[in-house]
Amino acid sequence: DSTVRIWHTTKLTPLYVLSPYLETGAGDLFSLCWCPSLQTIYIGCQDTSLQWYDFTGPMSSDSNSSLPSLNSVSSSSDTDLTSLSHTGTSVPSTPTRKAHKFFDSYPQYARRPADLLAKNPSTSGRQGSSSPPEVECIPAGHGLLNVSATNVIDSAHYGYIYCMALLNHDGKDKDSGDGSLQLATGSGDESVKLWDCTPNGPVLVHDFQCWQGAVLALVAHDETIYAGCQDGHVKVLDLETKTLVRTIIVQEGVDILSMSMIGSDLYTCSADGWIKCWSASFDCTASWKGHDGIVLSSSIDLRHSGSGRLVTGGNDNYIKVWEVNPPKPRKEDRRLLPRTDVNESFT
Repeated sequence: DSTVRIWHTTKLTPLYVLSPYLETGAGDLFSLCWCPSLQTIYIGCQDTSLQWYDFTGPMSSDSNSSLPSLNSVSSSSDTDLTSLSHTGTSVPSTPTRKAHKFFDSYPQYARRPADLLAKNPSTSGRQGSSSPPEVECIPAGHGLLNVSATNVIDSAHYGYIYCMALLNHDGKDKDSGDGSLQLATGSGDESVKLWDCTPNGPVLVHDFQCWQGAVLALVAHDETIYAGCQDGHVKVLDLETKTLVRTIIVQEGVDILSMSMIGSDLYTCSADGWIKCWSASFDCTASWKGHDGIVLSSSIDLRHSGSGRLVTGGNDNYIKVWEVNPPKPRKEDRRLLPRTDVNESFT
């Protein structure tokens, strides 16, 4: 429906409904990335635009107050969500969604513009009905937000923006908290673009060409970005030299839809349901049939005990949790260490 919903993770209730610029004109929203230090969300759109929304901006043109951060909103149970209207958008008592030009359209012979009645068979076919239309509503109490025209990079890629990953300038796939951040975006145009994240928006730094079909998944570790592509290839990109250093062939002809990392171990999830683990030396150390169908998503949760859990979701209607262990640190080669237990003298 071309919206982003932000949810309270404890109460499982929505806090905001965020519409991209041009609303349904942006098409499907394929990827999201949240930057905690900048309080900004980045959106990869079907219309090839890269959009972002800054939650620290002013509430309206005639107000200098700031919107509460998502952290403060989620930690407060008494927050009045009706006061969270942003960019001048009001929150009516019974707000409704807007008509979608495709999903709410009539047959061509009807010669009627799209409206909410098109999805209601009890009223759409009756002319002159006096009964009130049954309108699909957004529950009252939400903050209704809109991306402004200034927060859009049109044609950020020449294809759909399928995936994104947030990095700091050391290449780590996490928010460093110091504002020195970069955003990697992958697209159907077979490229990965690197952007500097600034308070004024992303600034393009480099364009990696993968030449192996659409880039469907991204993950990063240290100075390396891994790009999962169509036809079963993972492109290994070096941030320091800005070059493609290796290609991992996971499975020829099978798309890679999701990837996750724990330490230096890379887990790839493919459209044939297989999950594989790759070491820092690019060796396949484990593989198993995870789902009876396509593995659509994955995430790794590192526990306090040092072990981890790989969570995968597939189109077989299952979410599965796997125990995974981080890679063991490499042993030091003692032959290269200085000998301190033997006194040697030379004359």
